[in-house]
Amino acid sequence: MKDITSASSVLYGTGSRRYEPGAQWFHWITAALVFTIIPLGWIFAEFKTKGNPPTSFEAPFPGAPGDYATAHKSIGIIIFALIIARFAFRLLNPPPALPGSMGGLTRLVSNASHWLLYLVLFCMPISGYIASSGGKHPISFLGLFDLPKLPVSHDIGEQAASLHVFAQWILLGLIALHLAGTAWHLFVRRDAILDRMLPRQANAE
Repeated sequence: MKDITSASSVLYGTGSRRYEPGAQWFHWITAALVFTIIPLGWIFAEFKTKGNPPTSFEAPFPGAPGDYATAHKSIGIIIFALIIARFAFRLLNPPPALPGSMGGLTRLVSNASHWLLYLVLFCMPISGYIASSGGKHPISFLGLFDLPKLPVSHDIGEQAASLHVFAQWILLGLIALHLAGTAWHLFVRRDAILDRMLPRQANAE
């Protein structure tokens, strides 16, 4: 039993080299949803700008504008729930420490971008919710039921919509930074830091 506990602490506990499996699942599911919701938002915005539906979108993007709006908002709700659950999971299961080989500036950028990403993914669904409420638009979850609208004015809804768009650009910048850091570790440093967010291999460790 002691050996099993020791092995677990090396893999997933204090000072571990990898995130726990739960944290890995949160990471990859959230990433997949983010890469899905962004283009859905762009398509939905094009529908709103050019008409319902714009002629140029009929072939590559069939369906009613409401379908894209529902999908975008539904995924946003799921991401919001995942971020809350992931944050709670993180409090109960602290992540592995960054390797000592990482410099102070690199650690600062890594930690700052990580927490800023949490903040953006938390705020974007809220701003979208307020924007839809102010615009008197339905907030449907997977077409199953509608969320109640918040009692906000049209002006507040417009401000929330502007914040939502602004946060999108911050999110894209953070994604670019994350991908650049991933490439740097993978191709320049050639270290094993990326393994922290990957499942343990049977022949590893």
